[in-house]
Amino acid sequence: MQKIVLSGPGQVKLIQTKTDSSLVPLLDIGACGICATDRKGFLAPPPSMQLPLVPGHEFCGIHLPTGKRVVAWPAISCGQCTHCHRGQTNLCAELQLFGLHLDGGYQQQFSLPPSLVERAVFMKIPTGLDWKQASMAEPVACVIHSLAMVENPPESICIYGAGLMGRLASRLAQYKWPHCLIEVLDSDPIRQELAAKTHGREHVDLVFMACSSSTAVNDALTRLSPGGHMLMFSGLARDRNPLAIDYNRIHRREQTLHGSYGCLPADMTLALDLMAGGNLMVDDLISNVANLEQVPDILGNSRNPREFKTVIITQ
Repeated sequence: MQKIVLSGPGQVKLIQTKTDSSLVPLLDIGACGICATDRKGFLAPPPSMQLPLVPGHEFCGIHLPTGKRVVAWPAISCGQCTHCHRGQTNLCAELQLFGLHLDGGYQQQFSLPPSLVERAVFMKIPTGLDWKQASMAEPVACVIHSLAMVENPPESICIYGAGLMGRLASRLAQYKWPHCLIEVLDSDPIRQELAAKTHGREHVDLVFMACSSSTAVNDALTRLSPGGHMLMFSGLARDRNPLAIDYNRIHRREQTLHGSYGCLPADMTLALDLMAGGNLMVDDLISNVANLEQVPDILGNSRNPREFKTVIITQ
């Protein structure tokens, strides 16, 4: 079995190994997406990352116990806390994330300790979706989860960031609210040109933060209409946090800031259904298909602004 192992900052290698006999094989992995979080972890592993580790949390494959094609929910929750009982498993205080606390999808076979097997969550892949498309379920689901926080259809949206998540947010917002005016902004001229969504208004009802820029956050807050909503989808680097936010502006204008973190299994099921039903196209956002041998070079190279998603195919 081949797998990619991250052992320190910038230190990844492909190794050949047998499955640990103490683990339970669960998936023959078909594909795994390379996320921006993976790239950040490659350059500067956070203190919580359990090294050495197999990165990757956007993966799908053949579920060995059933033989079905499935996508993995990217974490293991405790199943016992208040948030788990409320169905808010993404907020579980004991959440163990694949590719951070547990080995992830940059490998040919995914396994777990016996004590965690029953808590792993998998969603069946609808007929018609290939491995590449199915690996997009998690990023699509994260945007679905965020947009669901807004109850009333907005008349106007500004999406800050025209990378993968910003592009997905634009498409899902257009599907969810077809009459809404959508503006997409990016500081990179190439990304801005590719997004081609520059028309907008001075003030907007909804802001979707799909970039890690404190400047963009401050600009967004000045453009947010009274009664407007901001979806805080992307986090900021530690050295840019906290922000100086005008509390009185938010108070007097009755604006709402929504934190948005990850997704739920139901969000992933909806993501798969939207893609399978032709309501959301993602093929053009898959810029590169690679194998495990190419991963060290991909993580080590600077990202091209014309590239949105790289998917590792292992089947």
